[in-house]
Amino acid sequence: AAGPKEELLFFDIETLGMMHSPIILFGCGVCEGRTLRVTQYLLRDISEEIAALELVAEMMRAHPALATYNGRSFDLPFTNNRLAYYGERECRPALHFDLLHPARRLFREDLPDCCLRTVEEYVLGCGRGEELPSYLVPVYYQKYLRTGDPAPLKQIVDHNRSDVTSLALLLARQTEMVYGT
Repeated sequence: AAGPKEELLFFDIETLGMMHSPIILFGCGVCEGRTLRVTQYLLRDISEEIAALELVAEMMRAHPALATYNGRSFDLPFTNNRLAYYGERECRPALHFDLLHPARRLFREDLPDCCLRTVEEYVLGCGRGEELPSYLVPVYYQKYLRTGDPAPLKQIVDHNRSDVTSLALLLARQTEMVYGT
């Protein structure tokens, strides 16, 4: 059995690009009753990455089930790669629900693609409109680093918060579709 929903950690990261580059924002969502509490660790400077990684690893130990979107191929391996870079032990959740795979099985015939934004719009009915697309996150963060102006960070934080919130909504929708509850 999966255990109580409070054991589940909804997890999403934002990076500076390719593997081996720093993670600049960690988004973690935890159910507290009927509320999703989202905690985000945003690096003010790249030197803060190890401290954020340690906080996230501690959170993963406290919540043995992980829910991600393409996290089996991206978020978790990327996080473990960064932990290894600093000589830290990798995270191995007891359960990992990668919501991309059931999304493909459930919706692939009805959607143009299975990107999270597409699933949000067509399945969850909560499109993001003009929100910052994922591919621009590194550009906005680099602008922040270059200028010291924190304004670009707001859009990155909002993007990540939407990702984490959508994970919880999507898991509920997939569960309802498969189990009818």
